[in-house]
Amino acid sequence: MKNAHISDFHFKPIDKQQLLELYKKSRIIVDIQHPKQSGLTLRTMEALGAKKKLITTNGDVKFYDFYHPDNILIVDRQNPVIDKAFLDAVYKDIPKDIYEKYSINTWLENLLSL
Repeated sequence: MKNAHISDFHFKPIDKQQLLELYKKSRIIVDIQHPKQSGLTLRTMEALGAKKKLITTNGDVKFYDFYHPDNILIVDRQNPVIDKAFLDAVYKDIPKDIYEKYSINTWLENLLSL
């Protein structure tokens, strides 16, 4: 983040194609959940689907089967500390069955089979 420029940050919505391009170029995605939100954010699911590391304020993510401390760093929104070891660690692939469990295809199958 030391070498980041203001142009690297977006404060307005971007279209889907731009978002996909950003994800392709990124190693880590940052997720700051709304303080009153419960459950996972869409950003968490996008990071999982893109197989990208995630820095998040959502402490609940550690209770999910896809959580791995090399892939997901939970930070305190009031005092965000990002350990260099996390930044340097390589993304660890999660088991295929867990990855597929959270895929859009599985979600649709579950939804339509109700």
